[in-house]
Amino acid sequence: MQRKKIEIQQNYFKDADNFEENIFSNKLKVHKIQMHELFYISQLENMVFQNPWSYFDFNAFYHSSIFRCIKMVNTIVGYAIYRKEYFREYDRKICHLMKIAVHPEFRNLGIGSILLKQMEKYSKRNHLSLIYLEVRESNKSAISFYEKNGYFRYKVIDDYYQETGESAFLMVKNIKKIMKI
Repeated sequence: MQRKKIEIQQNYFKDADNFEENIFSNKLKVHKIQMHELFYISQLENMVFQNPWSYFDFNAFYHSSIFRCIKMVNTIVGYAIYRKEYFREYDRKICHLMKIAVHPEFRNLGIGSILLKQMEKYSKRNHLSLIYLEVRESNKSAISFYEKNGYFRYKVIDDYYQETGESAFLMVKNIKKIMKI
């Protein structure tokens, strides 16, 4: 399958077939996002979201959250940001998926699922009971992606997105079956 050449971070994918070869030979690795890479994360964010976080938003969460990415030829093609939180009502530690994005040219190749699996491993290692996220009600492709990865719609949060007044689904995946929600 041919893919057109794209530019991110001033690097080029010189051989589109190389990307698929890496995908299918399991050479994709999840990396910690370094502080100097936040600029590139914010560029990808602007490409993917209609109301993106700014560089300063990423910077504000950098030390209190987990920042992970997948790179191809030293170029970030996807990232996830999550953090450990405490759910007082159930006396449990949980994980909040704050952001996940994959470059539009590289969707449906398993990159997002790899990032979710990495977050799930982190959650298990840290004895977190569940993972939750918020997603726009209108974002059918994201909802489908999360459901395929074992998340379910827990409830609707009315007027969650202040800039548009749109509601969000709160989606959840149990990591440990000990917590009933």
